[in-house]
Amino acid sequence: MEQQHIIDQINDLMNFEKVALWNEYCDANYYHNDRIHGNDDDFLQFTFGSMMDLARAITNGDYRYNDDFVIFNDHEELRSFDNPDQYIDFEELAEFLTQYERIAYQYGIELEKEE
Repeated sequence: MEQQHIIDQINDLMNFEKVALWNEYCDANYYHNDRIHGNDDDFLQFTFGSMMDLARAITNGDYRYNDDFVIFNDHEELRSFDNPDQYIDFEELAEFLTQYERIAYQYGIELEKEE
């Protein structure tokens, strides 16, 4: 199977779909620290036990409230961004999809290139 064909289809997904697919990969491989999260009030309230913890993560990180997504850096500080592509390993994700055809199907990704 040709991986570039799979990567091209992943790139055609909307950002929120790429993030959901990436998070499925992270969960399946126990890479919980690599998950990408939506930057919304629910995530922030659920994740931080106190306002002080939230303030520390925002102040010491690289955070903008209007960005769509967030990750935690190595120091548990928030890094926000709009384009998730820089945090997704597309080659690893394509390989993952070749092993989990059901997930590829859910996202409309065809594993074999049509001639």
